[in-house]
Amino acid sequence: MKKFLRIIFILILVYFQAPAQNVLDTTKLVKDFTIDLLGQCYAIQGREIIKLDINGSIISTYSNKDFGNPSALDARDPLRLIVFYRDFSMIRILDSRLAVQSQLDLRQLGFLDVRLIAGNADQSIWVYDRTYSQLSKIDVRLQKSLLTVDLRQFLGKSIVPKRLELSQNWIVLLNDSDIILLDQYGTYSRTIPLNYTPTLLQLDGRQLLTGKDEDVEINDLSLFNSSQKATLKLPNNITKAMVIKDKIWYLKDGKLTLPSP
Repeated sequence: MKKFLRIIFILILVYFQAPAQNVLDTTKLVKDFTIDLLGQCYAIQGREIIKLDINGSIISTYSNKDFGNPSALDARDPLRLIVFYRDFSMIRILDSRLAVQSQLDLRQLGFLDVRLIAGNADQSIWVYDRTYSQLSKIDVRLQKSLLTVDLRQFLGKSIVPKRLELSQNWIVLLNDSDIILLDQYGTYSRTIPLNYTPTLLQLDGRQLLTGKDEDVEINDLSLFNSSQKATLKLPNNITKAMVIKDKIWYLKDGKLTLPSP
């Protein structure tokens, strides 16, 4: 009888402890995160990339010891996660299971100091090289294309790049507290002054969402001076936020918070 009760106790203990092994370790700081169009989340904890479902359960993980900690992720395509290692000027492309598909040495392509990357729907990648203040496109064959934009030509001032976002028709570069807007070919359209550095900067088709400390604005990029307040509210004092279907993921003090189911 005692042996039977002992087995039951162990089974109960395992049952209640098991879910904790399948969620994000909250004792480790999250450096950055992104989400894909399916609502799956990708978080950077040290050298590890952790893929979570909408409920916060771990789907898969990836860790690489060769290039140190990842600097940024791009998950616009749920089947193609782009991982950027800034210190080594390397990009690795992972599949939906976080298995390595390919690898790209940016220095071999002639880039000297890439600071930002963003993936496109056509499987190309745009990168920002700080040395020449240039945006350049890497084509689907992972070769540097001829499409390069020197931002100094039309801005006439120094660039302080913070974020790079892409959609099918637009390129958005956050320059300090201004939005530099270009079309899909890198042609300069206009500058949108924000007068603040947004924690939410997200491009969805022709709509650009920006926000900081509660207020969220929606800009229709196909129209000039088109901005309206969203009903959505951000938490205060966060580092980064992303939104899918009016649900908010956000990072605060190194802790990642997922929306309630």
